[in-house]
Amino acid sequence: MSGTGKYFDGKRPVSIPVTWEIQGEYLIIHVVSTGSRLPTWELKKCKQDVDQNTAFVLKNLETEESLEVEGDATAFPKELIKESKISFRMDYFLGITAALILTMFLFFKSIPFISKYVAQLVPYDQEQKLSEHLKLSDLGDIKACSPEKESQAAFDKLMKRLYPLHKDDVPGFIKVEIVKYPVSNALTFPGGRIVIFDDVIINAKSPEELAGVIAHEIGHAKKRHVMQKIVSTLSMAAIFQFIGGDFSSALAIDPSTVLSIGTLAFDRGMETEADQFAYDRLVESKVNPHDVAGFFERLSMNSDKYAILSSHPGDETRIKLFRKKNDVKASPILNAKEWQALKDYCVVKPKPVKPLFKLKAKPKNDPIRSEPQDDLRSRFQFPQRF
Repeated sequence: MSGTGKYFDGKRPVSIPVTWEIQGEYLIIHVVSTGSRLPTWELKKCKQDVDQNTAFVLKNLETEESLEVEGDATAFPKELIKESKISFRMDYFLGITAALILTMFLFFKSIPFISKYVAQLVPYDQEQKLSEHLKLSDLGDIKACSPEKESQAAFDKLMKRLYPLHKDDVPGFIKVEIVKYPVSNALTFPGGRIVIFDDVIINAKSPEELAGVIAHEIGHAKKRHVMQKIVSTLSMAAIFQFIGGDFSSALAIDPSTVLSIGTLAFDRGMETEADQFAYDRLVESKVNPHDVAGFFERLSMNSDKYAILSSHPGDETRIKLFRKKNDVKASPILNAKEWQALKDYCVVKPKPVKPLFKLKAKPKNDPIRSEPQDDLRSRFQFPQRF
C-alpha cells in the first residue's frame, strides 16, 4: 500500500513532495526530489488531523510532522481513520449539547430575576400607555358602574386612606375601577389600573376588608408584577431593547394580549410580595389587618364561590400574616352610612318621574265662600229713565 503526498516538518509552512508506503505497523516516507528516506513513523503513534477538511492529513503525535495524502486514503488502516474521526466528533457534540442545555437551564431559571429587573426600568408613563386602549368588554359582559355622588364620595374617602402615602407613590398612577359582574374577583393591569368586581364589595363585611383587597392589588401594581409577566413573554431581543431604554416593543403589544396577560395568575413569590405590601400599607393607614384576615378565611372556606382565589390563592400563610400581632391604633375608614353608600356603588336607583303638571291641593278646613251672583247689572250700566 503506497501513494504520494506532501510532507510538512511542523516547523515551516512549506511542503515537500514525497512518496509513502505502509509496511505492517510502520509508515515509510521518501523525498521525491532526492530519494532520501525520512525517519520511520509508527502508525499507532499517528492520528488523523480532523481540523483539515479538504484532505486526509496524518499527523505524527511525537514529532508534530504531518503527511497530506493525495488521492484515495483508503490504504490507511480503517481503524485509524474511524477511531480518530468518531472520537473527536462525539466529544465535540457532547460538549456543545451540554453547553446548550446548561445555557437554557440557566436562562429559564433567571427569567424571573431578569424580568423583575427590567420591569423596574420601564417609566410609569410608558406603562400607562399599555392600558390606555384596554377594553374590559373583551373579557365578557362587564360594565363599568355609574355610582351616585354619595357612593363615589365614600369610595374616594376609602382610597385616600390607602394611596398615596409616601413620596414614591406617584399621584394618579393607581386608578381603581369598579365594574358590575357577578363574580368575586379583582384584576391588576399595566399602568396601575385595578379592576374590582362589585361582588367583592357586596361580600365584604366592612370597609376594612375591602381596603385589604385593594391594598393587595396596589401591591401588585407598585411591585410592577404585571410588567414582569409582560417582559417574561417577550423575546430576548426585546428584553435587550428594554435594557437600552427602547420600550417600543412593549408598546406594540396588542391590547387583547395585554388583557390575557393581566388575567393570568401571579406566581407564589408575587403573591407573597403583594400580601406583605398590603399588610404594611394597612398598618401605615391605621387599619387593623386582622379585619382582612377574616375576609380571606371566608374565601378559603368557600373556594368554589369566590373566583378571586384563582389568581389570589388563600392559604394559611396569608391568614397568619394578617393575623400577626401589631400595635395599630385603628380608626374606622367609613361610618355606617358611608359604608352602605359604598355597598350600593353599582346599584341603579330609579329616578323619580316628574309630572307634566301639578294640582294644587285645597287646604283642609277651608271655610265655604259664596261666590257673587252673576248680575247683569254688575256688567252693564243702564241709563235711568226716570
